[in-house]
Amino acid sequence: MTEAAPLRKSSGSAYVNTYLLADRMDGFKLYVTNTTTTPPNGYLCYEDHDPDLPDLTQTIPCNQLGKYVIYYDTKGYTSRKEGPIVELCYVAINDNVASDGLVYLHPIASGNPPASIANDGNYTSCSKTTGVNVTVQVDLMKRGIGNGMYVTFGEPTGKEGHHVVYASNNSNTWNIGTVLYKERSLPPEIKFNAVFRYLTYVFNPDQGQPSAIELCEIGISECPYGQFGRNCSQFCEGCFLSMCNPVNGLCDNTSICSPGYIQSAYCNVVCDDGYFGSNCSRLCNCATGNCSVFTGNCPEGCANGWRGEACDQG
Repeated sequence: MTEAAPLRKSSGSAYVNTYLLADRMDGFKLYVTNTTTTPPNGYLCYEDHDPDLPDLTQTIPCNQLGKYVIYYDTKGYTSRKEGPIVELCYVAINDNVASDGLVYLHPIASGNPPASIANDGNYTSCSKTTGVNVTVQVDLMKRGIGNGMYVTFGEPTGKEGHHVVYASNNSNTWNIGTVLYKERSLPPEIKFNAVFRYLTYVFNPDQGQPSAIELCEIGISECPYGQFGRNCSQFCEGCFLSMCNPVNGLCDNTSICSPGYIQSAYCNVVCDDGYFGSNCSRLCNCATGNCSVFTGNCPEGCANGWRGEACDQG
């Protein structure tokens, strides 16, 4: 979800309306689950405990794999006579693109679970190895754009030494790839922006002494839904359902653009003045000749002989 400023007090009805809208979210919970069961039976990402009303727009980090994201609220049954009200306007979810890839852990330790369990969404299943040069590599199976990595280790895990994260497009020459991170410690989450197929994490303990690594989960996040490009700074609103390639913005369904856009592979050209709808195929019947390219609504009314919201009824 996108980030916004906190509520601000003001005079008049604007503050009253804002207060009432925030009251609808008071005490809400956010789950990641694999079923649609209610009450949700899954991982609780967030619960609003603050005595004050929550912000209308929330950014909630939750590094958890699952099939469904569920917004859940029961507080209204006890605090509001009309019951809970859910009014969501926009939701964006950062995908863990590593969940569809392959994970390798080197050196391979006999008798331990395979490294593939490190992207199964279960933070209690771990793969362990010991060495003076431990390498974890994630193969995304195709080139993609990543803007962050999170990792969960078990115990014991060596932390003193050199921690380096590389991005590359070749599994064998990862050490000449782009260095995304290089420090004396590795936090649970790091941010970056890079296009790559392979992400490789290397740990070299101090004094060349063997150290144990227990890898429980590793994930790579890509651009939020409907965004693409460097730092995910560009938007593909013209694509059908805003679904596009996170690297180049090419629409996932290149045969359908959203209403208000001329049909093309990128759906990035809006209709000319006087036209609207799917592939700009409908003519505006507005008093001024111009209308909303998306809905056909006429800001200054319809031309003579036409009526309706989109001035499309004779």
